[in-house]
Amino acid sequence: MIRRPGGAEGFMTGLKERLTQGLARLSVALADGSAGGVTTGKGEPWIAVSGPEPLDEATGLAALLPCRACR
Repeated sequence: MIRRPGGAEGFMTGLKERLTQGLARLSVALADGSAGGVTTGKGEPWIAVSGPEPLDEATGLAALLPCRACR
């Protein structure tokens, strides 16, 4: 649901709080190594993140593969 804006001051206060919380989580993740660390890309600093865990194979995939081979 889209909320009506509550005014510029309320918006800025909420934005600052969310940014502060996000930077605090990033600092913790960089300190414990779960964010992967900071690296460089194209000469600029980048935050490296590890990839997601692999998903289990879909249950219907085995049934679809022979059908795909027929085409």
